[in-house]
Amino acid sequence: MISFRSKISISVGFLILALLVGCATARTVSMQPGKGGVVAVHPAQDPEARAKAEEIMRNTCHGKKFEIVEEGETVIGTRSSTSGSTSVGYSSLYSNAATDTENKTEWRITYKCN
Repeated sequence: MISFRSKISISVGFLILALLVGCATARTVSMQPGKGGVVAVHPAQDPEARAKAEEIMRNTCHGKKFEIVEEGETVIGTRSSTSGSTSVGYSSLYSNAATDTENKTEWRITYKCN
């Protein structure tokens, strides 16, 4: 039988895990107070992250209405990984390598204040 103390420990552990996994964020990329700007949202379609982005946009627009001009994935860099192997032959050393490069993206919202 699980003790009351163990049940509390397990519940606290699940709560901490849920908080760590569900980290929705929005951050200002650029802005002009009262005019508009760009906000990055992560994860892209998370309602909590979207709400945080809308709060940032409202604050930048000083409580006035804002209009979303454009939104979508934006390339913010690249990520590369290299793998390889080496083997020894009768009188030679053979090696090969492969590099994989992919774009690193984030969801961005461009908006203007009305």
